[in-house]
Amino acid sequence: MMKRSPLHRYLRFWRADVEDDVDEELRFHLEMRERDYVTSGLSTNEAKLETARRFGNVDSVRALCYEIGHQHERSTRIADFVQGVRNDVVFAARQLARNPGFTVAAVVTLALGIGANALVFGFVNAVLLRPFPGVRSPDRLISVGGYSVSYPSYRDFRDGTPALAGLAAFSDRGTAVSDGTRTIVASVGVVSGNYFNILGVMPSAGRLLTPADDEAGAAPAAVLSRSFARTFFPDDASPVGRTIDLNGSPVKVVGVAASDFRGTEVDASQAMWISIHCWMDLAPASFAGLNLEKRGWGWLTMIGRLAPGASLQSATTALNASAAQQERAFPDHNNGFAKDVASHPPSLAADAAVSSVPHGVVVRSATVILVIVAIVLLIACANVSNLLLARAMSRRREIAVRMAVGAGRGRMIRQLLTETAVLAIIAAVVGLLATVVANRYLAHVSIGDDFSFSSLGAHVDTHVTVYTISIALVASMIFGVAPAFQGTNDGNMTVALKDGSPGGGRSASVLRRSLLVAQIALSLILLIGAGLFTRSLQRALAADPGFDGSHVATARINVGLIPRDSARVGAIYDELIRRLQNTPGVHFAAMATALPLDRGSDSERFRLDDYIPPPGPESDLELADVTPGFFQAFSIPLLSGRRFGDQDAPGTQHVAIINETMARQYWKGREPLGRRVLLGGDTVTIVGVVRDSKYHDLGEPPQRYLYRVLGQHLGSSGLFPQQIVVRGSGNASQLVPLLRKTIGNVAPEVPVSGASTFDESTGHVVFAQRLGAIGLGLFGLLALAMTSIGIYGVVGYGVTQRTREIGVRIALGARSRSVLALVLTENLSTIVLGLVLGGALSVLLTRAISGFLFGVSALDGVTFAGATITLLIVGLAAALPPALRASHVDPAVSLRGD
Repeated sequence: MMKRSPLHRYLRFWRADVEDDVDEELRFHLEMRERDYVTSGLSTNEAKLETARRFGNVDSVRALCYEIGHQHERSTRIADFVQGVRNDVVFAARQLARNPGFTVAAVVTLALGIGANALVFGFVNAVLLRPFPGVRSPDRLISVGGYSVSYPSYRDFRDGTPALAGLAAFSDRGTAVSDGTRTIVASVGVVSGNYFNILGVMPSAGRLLTPADDEAGAAPAAVLSRSFARTFFPDDASPVGRTIDLNGSPVKVVGVAASDFRGTEVDASQAMWISIHCWMDLAPASFAGLNLEKRGWGWLTMIGRLAPGASLQSATTALNASAAQQERAFPDHNNGFAKDVASHPPSLAADAAVSSVPHGVVVRSATVILVIVAIVLLIACANVSNLLLARAMSRRREIAVRMAVGAGRGRMIRQLLTETAVLAIIAAVVGLLATVVANRYLAHVSIGDDFSFSSLGAHVDTHVTVYTISIALVASMIFGVAPAFQGTNDGNMTVALKDGSPGGGRSASVLRRSLLVAQIALSLILLIGAGLFTRSLQRALAADPGFDGSHVATARINVGLIPRDSARVGAIYDELIRRLQNTPGVHFAAMATALPLDRGSDSERFRLDDYIPPPGPESDLELADVTPGFFQAFSIPLLSGRRFGDQDAPGTQHVAIINETMARQYWKGREPLGRRVLLGGDTVTIVGVVRDSKYHDLGEPPQRYLYRVLGQHLGSSGLFPQQIVVRGSGNASQLVPLLRKTIGNVAPEVPVSGASTFDESTGHVVFAQRLGAIGLGLFGLLALAMTSIGIYGVVGYGVTQRTREIGVRIALGARSRSVLALVLTENLSTIVLGLVLGGALSVLLTRAISGFLFGVSALDGVTFAGATITLLIVGLAAALPPALRASHVDPAVSLRGD
């Protein structure tokens, strides 16, 4: 006979009824335990019992036995539950494996919806939820103002704001980076020495920059981002100690930042970081004539960390006080500075992380996109729910048998929900894999020169994985609960046991059609959204921007990235334009500091002869420096005066051309030609007026603008990045290699970036419309396909259920035509109900995207009618094959079972 352990025998005392017997049995078995375990170790519970036996009494031993019994019962219940779940999962996996067609259809459908949500959440996570990975306590960081400051102003803010634990300054600069064999243009963060310390960033190799690196005369030092280090030095385990050339000057790599740190602007990842003083020594050409101590040179952005116990309000008060003090001390350079600072209060850095787009726009865009992908997931859930409902009805005999032999309804519901959960988890894994692939593809996609998906740093991390698994489980509840309850409804179990009929009754039919109505309504919302964005894109592309950018190619160069003087820079520009102008196929060639719609315009404080603008935004005038031929290259009409020409050479009278809005705003019908405009310390004379153009966005209202001659301002703007423009008669893409070749022949050491057609370089202008049209179009087509499959399945299942009824109708004389009309009419009501519901919801939801539309109302009647008719036709087409099958039912076959 198998010997049982003394501890196991103690547990039976937990249910003993007679105290005396318990005491007697306890004494006996305690003695047995002492003999059996004299040479063996004791467990925790056995040690307690041994202590109670030796130093306590029978009552304490009894209490311990009760405690051990409770523990054993709890652990038994938990073990039983875990074993039950394990059995459910194994059984679910077997069931899904036996039905591969159903499993694949359900997994693919769900994976599309879950993967879309995971992809979008990855970008939301990178932009809004975790905008500063690798930074310590990002909730204490603040972004200081929507303005740029000079280095002396930054220093005053840093030393005069006790509410901040620290204040850092940074700027993003394009830099020529070389390792001796290749030269590329990289985004370099120019930062104050306390930048990394304030952010709390840790190095992954070497060290980070310190205040000692940001002193005059300090040895040039650079910290690389982890991604740039892997890309630029793929063969080095660690590039620390290596030397790279920045703008032709050697710089030592002293460290590599944490692997996930990309900088403090979500949409502008930096390749490396160097100190402010280091940058001044490395880029003499770009900063020619500029002194770091010049208070009028605002080029730095500030970011700070709140001191312990300090609030955002106290930091705002201290910054405003410092700005007012600076304006009083330096009125010549800081006129209106206190008002500018007060009108741009600091905000949490996470709320201002995206530098090129207002935070509110980012939040609104993210919300709209999340709602869209949520709709796609709901459509997928409705589709899979119908599949599960049909499958549950087909398994009613199996379910009835299991319930008849003792399985409760709750037990069967748990089993069915486990199957849906397994489906959802498999779909989540597939969706995550699809998201990884999509992220790798999007990393190579850019919109013009200003935006690329890779700069957002979206990837599948723990947050995205947890979110995906969570929505998968929530989705399993959404699409699994109703089929599980309907499939285990014991109302018709007797019928199911008798003849195996799938049954389901009227309630199952109502549920199927309700799910179908929801699918149709949600699909209509997506189709209407896609139609609105498509029409908006068409209107945007057909809009008149005030110039003609067709047949135009552009490229960006930056002679200021190499040590040059102004005379040599002017010679390079002249030679480039001369060679391009004399190239067959090129009609006009020009250069400019900013092109229409590229958001790159500069601005200057200005005054007129008879007008002094008040402090604030009104005092800034946007402008671009261009060469002769610029207006001809873009076919910008001249309204009065003359264009720039060879007579406007360096050293001659500085001249300018204004647009019609500026002429109308300040001279109101008077002749502006010959008037003078004071820009900073320069005075220009107006020699021409040109037609208004769109300078930043197609939807912007008319605004004033001024053009100067590039050759007359080479000491400043001529050394910064310039756009080369060529206009030909053929396809603009054929001019791109010509641009690259000519630049390489004239100045091979000058970095070239963004060589493309003008339409490609300004793709960001219609980015929202294009993204909406493509994204919603794809989602709409996907929803349309899933809905059509759902309609086909529901109608086909209904026809199968009613085969005998239809056979009786035909046997009694009903014609095939009338049966066809009957089936289509019954399902037409379901489709129409879904369309009405979807149209009503669309009226409410499309208002959220009105800000992204161009030239189209959010309630555009043509779009609503077109989407409704399209979905109606697709729905009837999907219902037609089952209806035709119903009209050809053979009564003899259908009634044979009776």
